[in-house]
Amino acid sequence: MVLRLAIHRDFLPLRLQEESVAELAQSVSDKALPDSAEISAYLKSGPELFSAMGARRDILTGAELILGADSIRTDGDWLWREDLHYYFSRYHVRLPEEFIALIRERRYEVPQLSAEQLRELSEERRAILSGSKPA
Repeated sequence: MVLRLAIHRDFLPLRLQEESVAELAQSVSDKALPDSAEISAYLKSGPELFSAMGARRDILTGAELILGADSIRTDGDWLWREDLHYYFSRYHVRLPEEFIALIRERRYEVPQLSAEQLRELSEERRAILSGSKPA
């Protein structure tokens, strides 16, 4: 499997920050997508590959604490942080077009993944985010 990242560069280790990955502040939009509630629900429903305890402050305003923000979710094709739905819902941050298209194609339903698929995806997540494998 080859996972793609739906993670903004602000949340990646320095060695993985590339020009092609948008900064969160540059991704803020003044308009929500017409199906943003459904997309946000999709983001919240992906199974966790990595669970992180604790909380992070909203990096744009510092106003709110986001519980479990560093946790990682997937749909089998994409990886994203737990807090992506917060930034998507609150600030309408833009997501990769390919990711939005896939979510819509799936009619906002995350596919069921087997325990074996989740184990494989977890290993791939670890390799990608540790920098030992190209994203």
